[in-house]
Amino acid sequence: MTKTALVGSLLALLIASNTTTAAEFSKSNLYIGASAGLSLLHNYDITEKTPGNPSFTIHDYISSDAGYNISVQAGYRLNERFRIQGDLGYLQNPNNKGFDGTALEGELSALYSTVSVYYDIPFEHKIKPHIGVGFGLAHFDLQASANGIQTPFGSDTTWLLRTAAGASYALSEDLDLIGEYAYLHSGEYELYSVAGTGSLTTTVQAHTFNVGLRYNF
Repeated sequence: MTKTALVGSLLALLIASNTTTAAEFSKSNLYIGASAGLSLLHNYDITEKTPGNPSFTIHDYISSDAGYNISVQAGYRLNERFRIQGDLGYLQNPNNKGFDGTALEGELSALYSTVSVYYDIPFEHKIKPHIGVGFGLAHFDLQASANGIQTPFGSDTTWLLRTAAGASYALSEDLDLIGEYAYLHSGEYELYSVAGTGSLTTTVQAHTFNVGLRYNF
């Protein structure tokens, strides 16, 4: 048996061992939810790439203030412990300063969509902790100006990794209160590019803290 087949078999056994009958699993498999909260961004490192020259990076090129994050979710429970969830979210953070201390107006915004696998940790209480990891796409748009002069930054789409941890509290049989922290890490995307001249690229790292409700069908 190959290593791939062995890993696949072990995963199948793990999920099967946690599968419950319809009588034991009282809730429907489907659920939807919505949440909102705080968004915090790491300072952006910007890399300049010029044809024929080595690239170089300016660290902490732009800093941001606290912003907001909103998202909607839809999911399907495989059993009492494992579930698959899709998230559609939007975050926005106002700019603070550039690397030279210059005050910057404008903001970074992102529309993102991810699909995640969640594990609900068994807990004999109305509170149920969970962890999750997912992957998807994000469309970023950075608008920045200093002293009334607009930078040539633009928008781009790239991949997005999302990890999450939180807990739910059962308000009723059908309704849960959700609290969750998520870490978002994007792939590299272009802020600015001119054919034959070069480009400026960056990545985004965000921390979101959301509270919301989940309805179980």
